[in-house]
Amino acid sequence: MEVLAPLAAGQLRLYPVAAGAMIAENSQNPAKAIIVTPKGSPVCALTDARILAIQNPAPEGGCAIILQHDGGFASRYSHVGTPSVAPGMHVEGGSVIAHGASGGATAPGRFFLEMWHDGTPVEPARYLNQTN
Repeated sequence: MEVLAPLAAGQLRLYPVAAGAMIAENSQNPAKAIIVTPKGSPVCALTDARILAIQNPAPEGGCAIILQHDGGFASRYSHVGTPSVAPGMHVEGGSVIAHGASGGATAPGRFFLEMWHDGTPVEPARYLNQTN
């Protein structure tokens, strides 16, 4: 996924969250976007961040990783595979934070992305372009 525009308030540079990823059509407007990826695709940080927490297991299944970004932005990736980061780590945008988005034996990988600005949910689809 490529970026439509920098996050408005922070002018943060955004990076693809996974190679070949697309936002599922049924999650275009909600604050929790379903990201579909080729099976086993690494999951990457949307922009520079500090890892706040890792939930393993997450309520949705798999693992969840919560990131704090500059400018009052935060994100949560859930239903991802094995994390490659730890709480307190600083990561650059585009860095791998988890390996292998979860998926069934024949299903593509998929994970959820949620975003907030100053504690208010924002729609991830507003910031991510669905065409590769």
